[in-house]
Amino acid sequence: MGKDKGTLFFKGQPLIQQVLNSLPPLDEIILVLRDEKQYQTYQEIIDPCLGKLKVAFDREKDQGPLVGMLAGLSSIESDKALLIPCDSPGINPRYVENMLNYPLKGYDALVPRWPDGSLEPLHAVYSKNKTILIIEEQLKSGVRDVKSIFPQMKVCYLDAETLANGGDIFFNLNRPQDLENLKK
Repeated sequence: MGKDKGTLFFKGQPLIQQVLNSLPPLDEIILVLRDEKQYQTYQEIIDPCLGKLKVAFDREKDQGPLVGMLAGLSSIESDKALLIPCDSPGINPRYVENMLNYPLKGYDALVPRWPDGSLEPLHAVYSKNKTILIIEEQLKSGVRDVKSIFPQMKVCYLDAETLANGGDIFFNLNRPQDLENLKK
């Protein structure tokens, strides 16, 4: 997209602020950023949230979401985490609560899946320890694709249509026109 998606304005506020404001009360919120420069860009937005929000940084800059997942999971105290990308303005408290309250029951991940088989790996719940080990193995092998971890995990696939409940929870911004389409 060429721009930091979290700083794009939608409904009068940066996307990252909109996502943070849409969260229900949580024990932990970890914001994963690329580097100190991105932190400085976000500082005015996130400083009021510090205290309930911790910041983690990618170990390697610009290596994709798998590196970000590793940074976030390595920073949590809980045994599981829900990933939420900063470019998903449709996230709502009900979705977050439903996903976090869904028991892992021996699974390593809870991943929304559409009827056509496509997945929402960046709107999913992951167990901490097993996922960290698998991500580290993938990164050592030079693999950066988030979906590459699933064959090594016990994954519970949840119906994305039911989770979305008619909303745009999974809509994310990948192209400049996506933001324009969302505004309509």
